[in-house]
Amino acid sequence: MGANINLGQIYSRSKRNTLEAIAVFRAAMSVEPYNGSALYGLGQALLRTNQREEGLAITQRFKELRERGSATTIGNNYLEQGRYAEAVASTGAEAELVERAIPSVTFTDATRACCRAIS
Repeated sequence: MGANINLGQIYSRSKRNTLEAIAVFRAAMSVEPYNGSALYGLGQALLRTNQREEGLAITQRFKELRERGSATTIGNNYLEQGRYAEAVASTGAEAELVERAIPSVTFTDATRACCRAIS
């Protein structure tokens, strides 16, 4: 996913390979659809190729995720290399990782047994 984003950014900067950029940004989004870097790059590339409607929709999705704080990003610095570089387990956007059920938890007062054994 990160390699596709980096490659898409390289293609986008050359401005001659915009169609290739679109392909690799789409590949990155297929793995991580909430990645802000992929969404932004794809939106911009689509706008440059006159795919205005889809480009605006993708850009709007990027803005929504960024405002909610659930967009992940890829940057050039080590701690900007995504959730694996930061050792972050989840942004909350990954539905398959979010357990919505209330855990079955009980409290046991272990100090009673401990204190009786000592006295």
